[in-house]
Amino acid sequence: MLVTNVVLDDLTNAPGPANVEVSLDIDMAIAMAPGLAQVIVYEGSVANDILNRMATDDLAAQLSSSWLYSPVNTSTEQIFQQFAAQGQAMFQASGDSGAYTNAIPPPLDNPWLTIVGGTMLTTTNGGAWASETTWNRNSEGLGDHGSSGGSSTIWAIPVWQQGINMEQNQGSATARNTPDVAMVAEAVWLIASNGLSFPVGGTSVGAPLWAGFMALANEQAGAQGQPAIGFACPALYQLARSPQYNALFHDITNGNNTNLATATEFFATPGYDLCTGWGTPGGGNLINSLAGNPQFDLTVLNGGFETASFADWTVEATGLVQIVGAGSSYYRNYVHSGTYAAYLGQTGALGYLWQTLRTSPGEPCLISFWLANPVGGGPSEFLVSWNGSVLWDQTNLPAFAWTNIQLIATAATTNTELRFGFFQDADAFGLDDVGVTPVPAPVVQQISENVGNFTISWTAWEGLEYQVQYTTELAAPAWSNLAPPVTATNGVMSCSDPLPADSQRFYRIIMLP
Repeated sequence: MLVTNVVLDDLTNAPGPANVEVSLDIDMAIAMAPGLAQVIVYEGSVANDILNRMATDDLAAQLSSSWLYSPVNTSTEQIFQQFAAQGQAMFQASGDSGAYTNAIPPPLDNPWLTIVGGTMLTTTNGGAWASETTWNRNSEGLGDHGSSGGSSTIWAIPVWQQGINMEQNQGSATARNTPDVAMVAEAVWLIASNGLSFPVGGTSVGAPLWAGFMALANEQAGAQGQPAIGFACPALYQLARSPQYNALFHDITNGNNTNLATATEFFATPGYDLCTGWGTPGGGNLINSLAGNPQFDLTVLNGGFETASFADWTVEATGLVQIVGAGSSYYRNYVHSGTYAAYLGQTGALGYLWQTLRTSPGEPCLISFWLANPVGGGPSEFLVSWNGSVLWDQTNLPAFAWTNIQLIATAATTNTELRFGFFQDADAFGLDDVGVTPVPAPVVQQISENVGNFTISWTAWEGLEYQVQYTTELAAPAWSNLAPPVTATNGVMSCSDPLPADSQRFYRIIMLP
């Protein structure tokens, strides 16, 4: 195993006071993936120098950080997005202070990082997985550390996290929630510093373990001729929201991350929660699913404009189209989340803002963005097109505060243009938090008959609307709605129909925009 040190800034490569943490990160990555070609350790005194070198080197498809650092600014944000653009997955420890009831320390809520919480693992005598619970020394009477999680006060909910039912887990339907996943965080024995032994714990254990796990998945993807999985959250959330969830993850439903600040937040629940996210990896099943799907790399770059620029976008406009910051009292209402947003002050005729995305032909996609029209008036127009086809076109819009717009469209080619058209003669639109994520098409799971009723069940994306339709003739179908549309509340939905008198009836399930 080759361990390579990349020394930056004013450091000398000598062991420092955090040697145990550094050794832990190295050991955990190797423990999960003992066949790693090398482990690269980036050392420096300036966080952005370290992160930038990790991005510009572009030598590792999986990265981890168990540190807090500052400042986290527009340069940091640009580096995080560079990781995603070039297929690097960054795993960040969620913190060890239990529930975040106020602001989450940056960058532990950043939507471009995969945030890793912690568990306490129980195995059988033979070493096989037996059970897990949320890591929380406070609830165990062993101290005041536990798996951190909460809802961001800065970042809007990313598109891949939208639609998850947050009622039971106390999460937010509008803000970024953490953690995303978890890994063991207790009862780890480390040998480091010239043979000394240390009992260690914390989410610092889980982040490098997840990086090692992703290395195994990327190795298998490469062997199958697939690209690196890249930014992990879209992939992990898509798989966790599928009917195969319990085969791919260990769902942690026991424990909490309450602490000295709160006894009421948060508690593990079935599915996603703010203690351990979706849970811990289910071994080979999850590796196979990650490696076998090349459709996870659909990402809108700079969708929140947090680079303080229109980087990754093309602007075609003659009016006042600019990036504005929340620090300005005048422009504050034009920023939805984070620090920056797009101020679209085009007048007289449509201006355009567009970006070309990597897509998979035939794959349905959920397009999500936040739009505001603080002043109203007109004339005005705002439209959205997908590879030239207009999906949404509104004229003379009244004043409205930030509103989340969601649209469904199907990719026809491997490159798809997402384009916004706009003009507002009286003032300007605010545009922020643009995201696109693949949405699996509904697949029929079961057809059954019971006491004169016919029931059909299908895979669903929680939060989206579905319409069941039927026809009696496929040659020239006239589709009729079976019942009103239903909003998916979990990964499998169903609809019943009395057995028809028709000699034959055909059914289909469609996603509604």
